[in-house]
Amino acid sequence: MLEADGSGWILDGAARLLERRRASECLPWYKPFIQGVVVPHISLFATLIIAGELVAGVTLLLGIATRAGAIIAIALNCNYLMAKGLPPWAPASNDAADIILAVTVLLCSAGRYYGLDAILAKRGPGRRVV
Repeated sequence: MLEADGSGWILDGAARLLERRRASECLPWYKPFIQGVVVPHISLFATLIIAGELVAGVTLLLGIATRAGAIIAIALNCNYLMAKGLPPWAPASNDAADIILAVTVLLCSAGRYYGLDAILAKRGPGRRVV
């Protein structure tokens, strides 16, 4: 779940370190990718998902590379949405809402006024921070 401060990503990433969750039935057109690519390399993908959640959470929480964190959050939530096989409006999943929140963070000036992105921008005016 995408929290306003990114703490949900950190908690989800930490929880995945301790527990391996099984995905429910995925979308039919996504299933060959899961079976042919993800399952044979499950430990690699598990590590990538854990790292992605932790990076997204830390970047959104600290306000550094906020837009990069939002892109990671969008990619993760799109993957979760497809892997669950539920419609985006399903009450059992808030992935679509998290995608909308991450797109909002990406398109707005998130991290430009508060957070480490703002501090870095003040130190070096004219330099573009991610």
